[in-house]
Amino acid sequence: MQKRLQTNRDLTNLMGAVSMLERAGGPRTAIQPYRAEAWRMAQQQVKQGAPTPLPYVTIAKLALEDQKQNEFQTAAQSLMRRFPEDPHSQFFSGIRQLQDGDWQAAETSLLKARDLGMPEDTINRYLKLAIDGQKWIWEYAYIVFWLLVAWLAGLGLLYVCGRMLSAATLRTMRGADVQLHGLWDRILRRTYRVVINLAGVYYFLSLPMLILSSIALPLALGYALLMLPTWSLILVAVVLVLGIGGLLTAINGLRAAFIVFRTREEQSTPRPLTEQEGRPLWALSREVAKLVGTRPVDDIWLTPGTDLAVAERGSVLARIGNRSRRVLLLGVAVIDELPRDAFKSILAHEYAHFIHRDTAVGSFARHVEYAMLNFVAAVIRRGKIRKWDVAIQFLRYFPAIFYRLTYGACRLREVHADQVAVTAYGRTAFELGLRHSTRKSIEFDSVLDREFNNRLRNLPALASFYSATPAPTIPDRHAIEAAVEQALNEPSQEWDTHPSPGERIRFSEQVNAVDLPISASMLWDCIPAQKAIVSEMDAVLNDLTDADAAAARETQQLVVEQLTGALREQPQAELFFERARYYHSVGEDDKAIEDLDRVLHEIPGLDVALYLRAVIREARGHYEQALEDLAPFFNEQNVDAQTATIRAGQIQLTIGRPEVAIELFTQAINMGFESWSAHVLRGQARLQTGQFVFAKQDFHAADRIMPFAKPYVDRLRPADPEAAEPDDEHSLPPKIKQATGGRNAGV
Repeated sequence: MQKRLQTNRDLTNLMGAVSMLERAGGPRTAIQPYRAEAWRMAQQQVKQGAPTPLPYVTIAKLALEDQKQNEFQTAAQSLMRRFPEDPHSQFFSGIRQLQDGDWQAAETSLLKARDLGMPEDTINRYLKLAIDGQKWIWEYAYIVFWLLVAWLAGLGLLYVCGRMLSAATLRTMRGADVQLHGLWDRILRRTYRVVINLAGVYYFLSLPMLILSSIALPLALGYALLMLPTWSLILVAVVLVLGIGGLLTAINGLRAAFIVFRTREEQSTPRPLTEQEGRPLWALSREVAKLVGTRPVDDIWLTPGTDLAVAERGSVLARIGNRSRRVLLLGVAVIDELPRDAFKSILAHEYAHFIHRDTAVGSFARHVEYAMLNFVAAVIRRGKIRKWDVAIQFLRYFPAIFYRLTYGACRLREVHADQVAVTAYGRTAFELGLRHSTRKSIEFDSVLDREFNNRLRNLPALASFYSATPAPTIPDRHAIEAAVEQALNEPSQEWDTHPSPGERIRFSEQVNAVDLPISASMLWDCIPAQKAIVSEMDAVLNDLTDADAAAARETQQLVVEQLTGALREQPQAELFFERARYYHSVGEDDKAIEDLDRVLHEIPGLDVALYLRAVIREARGHYEQALEDLAPFFNEQNVDAQTATIRAGQIQLTIGRPEVAIELFTQAINMGFESWSAHVLRGQARLQTGQFVFAKQDFHAADRIMPFAKPYVDRLRPADPEAAEPDDEHSLPPKIKQATGGRNAGV
């Protein structure tokens, strides 16, 4: 080689010397002079635009060995650009792609270099790296992909099971013959129990899958973006950062699964009822337990609302082993006017849940529910909810699947518990208790809402939440009765935890049981400490209502400030009306009237503004002005006009003009929309004018519209209408005769 170099010291011979010494294993000190000279000569030829690939190959080889990354990248790219069909170009391009992590492209380049004549022993090591690099990525990618597919398939299977079981439950309850102990019923109950437990386990297994998907999906997207040359590294970084946010959300869900939760009974602060305070009630609870064949409750807790439920306290093992402490939750609001026999039937229903182990078996489902709620709370605390987050999408769909299963099972359990109650105390007691609890729940909610609004407006507080004084107005009573009717008559829906009361009453009619008479004794008779308990519960509700009203008032004030700021920039009638509504809600009626005056100045005759101003003026005792605001409604024919006409009639009745009130109520009735309140109010007005038979006709019409409200209407009927009726229609005042159209009007 020395002789050859003395003859011709060109780049080919220099690189030949380097290759010979490398194959012979020569020392670095012997090879380095030739490498340095070849490097200088190759760079000079590249600068001069060498027409052959050798200078570029020389720089690429030496730069790669010396770990000169920039020089290697430049040489490999230039070589590939100028001599793409040279095997060295493909070889070094493959190595460059290996360095960039583009395993698939590197494999393609190296295979092409082999096809162009590059010796296999030279490229095999690099080719193995390219193949192995792709292998582990794709192996893990396939594993993750099929795990995600299996997970999603499991969710789909749970969804289908939920739909099928829920539909089967609804068909069973809506069937003409409810078979509660047949083979199909047993299969349905056991299937529900198995599927609900599997769904609960599936939730906890899904949490690691959320973490895995939160890691895999951003990495996969980032890797895909790297394969596209037009995408910048900044966008890849954004994807990975967003992926970290999704990962944190998923980790929150995993943490929430291990947070110790307390049940509703443990979170609340009910008042224990001791045996000394309610010995008859304790005796009654033991009597019912003995009749239905189960262990009685260990504690009775009184709450301010309309609760009627049982629960178990203790560990999971204690519940499964029937060693837990049994609790009866009894709302004070539901005790009022509740017959003792009706309560026995309700209690038998609740004891049936102990017999069927509903309260014990359902503890795992409740744990899953609380874990999901904790997960949701953690997401909310984090701030903005991002729809692309995998965990967020999971929370959108899995709870719906889970609740569909548990709600269907709950409906089935309620039907079985109802059968126990009807068998023990008869259909009449069961129906009476169910109707009473439904009505009391709606009525008490109405009392709470009305009192909350009064506290918000700084009006005088109720003497007691349980005395219903002052009583709701007729329109409010109309809304209550309509809500009761809807609750009692609407069919069960897929998302109901209990069958509808109407369907439960129908089930009770199909149970083969002896119907027992109802005694006149009331449940309050079993609690001698009634006054003290009511006083305590009133204090609790007063504190809660005051706190809620204070918080709402603060929120309302913030809204008013925002509206005021918006009005400074752009005074609009819509904003003035909204501010008037908020002013009225917090009792600042003077300011509300000012805003409504501005609205009506800009948009004369605006219905909503006129009606709200009439309501405010009526509340302030400005009756004539209120009537002026309501007058434009009288000539219209719609539900809003009917409502305004009825309110005007109420005002006339309040200020002692029953004859004019009768005219207005008649006009409202003639608008063609059935109105229970219009008939009841006209009946009251007719009582004031001595038209007792006509009043009775109105009350009969009210019974036809809302038959379930008959007990309330019965309190308004005259005791002896025939004896007090005027002789004939000619004795009626002219305005009344004109308004009613004679003796038979309103029938």
